[in-house]
Amino acid sequence: FEQFWPVWVKTAQYLASKPDILPDDSIREQLATLKDEANPMNKSAFFELVQDVESDDFTVESIWARLWSASIKQVHQVTIKTKDWETKTMVAKFIRPNIIEDLEVNLSVAKQLAKAFAIKDLSQEFMNIILEESNLELEVYNASLLKKTIDWKKFWNFTIRVPDVAYVDDKMIIEDEATWVRLKDALESWSLDNKAINESIIQSYFYQLIVNWVFHADLHEWNIFVDKDTKTISLIDCWLIWKIERAKRWQFLSLFRNIEEADAKKVADAIDSKFLKEWTLTNEQRNKIGGVLSDSWLSSKEKFEKTLDQIKRNDKLVLDDDFIVFMKSLASIGIYLDSVNSKKIMNIQTKLVAILLGARNNIGLN
Repeated sequence: FEQFWPVWVKTAQYLASKPDILPDDSIREQLATLKDEANPMNKSAFFELVQDVESDDFTVESIWARLWSASIKQVHQVTIKTKDWETKTMVAKFIRPNIIEDLEVNLSVAKQLAKAFAIKDLSQEFMNIILEESNLELEVYNASLLKKTIDWKKFWNFTIRVPDVAYVDDKMIIEDEATWVRLKDALESWSLDNKAINESIIQSYFYQLIVNWVFHADLHEWNIFVDKDTKTISLIDCWLIWKIERAKRWQFLSLFRNIEEADAKKVADAIDSKFLKEWTLTNEQRNKIGGVLSDSWLSSKEKFEKTLDQIKRNDKLVLDDDFIVFMKSLASIGIYLDSVNSKKIMNIQTKLVAILLGARNNIGLN
């Protein structure tokens, strides 16, 4: 059971995002609560990997404290010695051994079940997602794109960082040690100005989306680390860095504002005309989207998730990939959006649009 638990967790999370397969909201909500955690493997399982690292710039001296263990990856602190004999503490992110093999065993069973019960076989789609998430070289490449555009930029009172990578192969990444205090833990244990942190994250997100051509599409509180002394925010786990063309920026910005204003007609019309490749929303879907947007009890995260769910329930609809990622990225920052005044968010966006259009050279975001 323990061997296959990480795979089952990822499978459950995947099914939680498929209302066309699991239409029962209560079941999907329960599956979505499963944390992407797994029992840690002994560090000796990774010791041989770090011993095989070949670099002209450093050697790995030791592997020690485990920072966290997820279903696909496990992270440890490591000590390296540079060619100048300087000792540094770094972070090594490992792919869990045999994870792909275990997944293939489970998916072969899933294929047979899908055929036996005449249901849609999504095993290959799921496999592709896992392969992409475990592609460390792709993650490093994506991080380099984000780093070029946002590293060391200051938003509100905090500076955004993307850790430097010292080494990568198909089994591990060794990178600079970020401030290894997750945002979630920091807010619970430190006396911090939550509003200032949330505004900084929102500003950085919309800067990426509007001014740049790439953005981090998975900025949930587990992928953000905070240093209260240096007022630094580190963005990690860059496997889902998304590129968008210029025209889409205006479409997404307009869609976001319509959702925030609960204008169901404009939201549905935009989805029909810009983000659906085939067919259009039914009247029932339009009405349900309107119900979601007008529900004052729902959080921003829930509104983005449930709006996307209502569209995905119709398996005839072919959604634009950029739209899916955009809506999921908004859900990931929903907790920060709820803490900041809507007027403030609109003001941030207006200033960023002015920057993009080159209306003024220097525009403060505060």
